[in-house]
Amino acid sequence: MNLSEAESSAAPTTALGVAGYTFADLHQPHRLESLYERFCEEVQAADPTFWSQWDAYRRAPDASRPPVELSTLLVGMAPHVSRFLRRLFDVDAPASAMSEATRSSTLRGPIRESRIPTLKR
Repeated sequence: MNLSEAESSAAPTTALGVAGYTFADLHQPHRLESLYERFCEEVQAADPTFWSQWDAYRRAPDASRPPVELSTLLVGMAPHVSRFLRRLFDVDAPASAMSEATRSSTLRGPIRESRIPTLKR
């Protein structure tokens, strides 16, 4: 099913994978805010140490930070976002299958120097 088919098959009252939310809520700013707050609460509960760092970033996103620190924050948030979206749209099984297919195709054997492209300057 492509995206347009998925959009047309989901009625506004179709429940999302997070209790209390429907597809119609994705078009309502106050409901999106509520969903974002739920996401933040879940990240905070799952990883309080990371959350304190992320919360400082989200409250002052333009504050001066070393590039590696910012990259570490963004990469650290990625698995939380991924898990939340997989649950929100109830796509955990297909996403897990894709992850496993990717993992098995890239981990078939040791990385050999011949498989790594060389950059010429």
